Amino acid sequence: MFAKNLNETNLVIETTKIMHLLSASYQEKVYEFTKLQLEQQNDITYTSDAMKPGLVKEASVAYTVEPIKENAQNLKSKFNMTRDQSIFVAKRNIVDYIFKSAKLEGFGVTYPATDAIFNGIGSNDATVKETIAINNLKRAWQFLLDTLDIPIDYTFICHLNKLVGRDDLIFNSGKIRTLDVTIGGTTWRPEIPNEEKLKAGLAHLSLIENHTERAMEIMLYLMRGQFFMDGNKRTATFAANKEMIANGQGVISIPLDQIEPFKHQLIHFYETNQKDDIKEFIYLNCIDGIDFQN
Repeated sequence: MFAKNLNETNLVIETTKIMHLLSASYQEKVYEFTKLQLEQQNDITYTSDAMKPGLVKEASVAYTVEPIKENAQNLKSKFNMTRDQSIFVAKRNIVDYIFKSAKLEGFGVTYPATDAIFNGIGSNDATVKETIAINNLKRAWQFLLDTLDIPIDYTFICHLNKLVGRDDLIFNSGKIRTLDVTIGGTTWRPEIPNEEKLKAGLAHLSLIENHTERAMEIMLYLMRGQFFMDGNKRTATFAANKEMIANGQGVISIPLDQIEPFKHQLIHFYETNQKDDIKEFIYLNCIDGIDFQN
């Protein structure tokens, strides 16, 4: 028997419908990712052959990728800019995005101090740790804007986390977590991650056609996976914004007055793995851009 009850699992994209789109190496990654997820959901161990072509006909890829619910608005792409226009938006507001990211992480730095640090002046109103954090976010933004044509893969994600956590801001930054961690505000704990799961998950998410939705899915996957010791929200948001900016979709940034509601949505997502509400929240409140056609 392939699984105890596949109908009870929350599976969306059928593996057999996407395999022809993937290279052989990516197929193996998706098979392994499916195997790991089904084992966790069904509390059963599958042999390697269970994920081979021909035997996977009854199964679906276990990581849920659900399209945003339609309403009166077009929720597929909030902005349709060119890449250059999206880069313009990012650069024009980059200090504000860094400031908001720092506030989301609980840093007490002010906007004037953030601006001063970004411009290399320094600020007596910021602690050493806050100064390092702002400079790291600046470097990560520079890296992101310089690598828009590089795929969002395992190496890219690890380097983002290394930049976010450099100068000893984050223990073992850039390396996959091997220890248990706790999450503030909930008793839920993420499992210990591994390199293959991250690679397979990213390969799977790269199949999502709409770039805004793909960006949000990548962001949520990395946040809930807690692949690194710290800096996961920052790393995930940078990865999402690479997808957004490269494809003219705008910039994801959590406004100051939406930080607490976002954290509430995030905790609910961590505990339930239900993404509809937080995806809609991000879409409605956290995507920045300009309608250049008006």
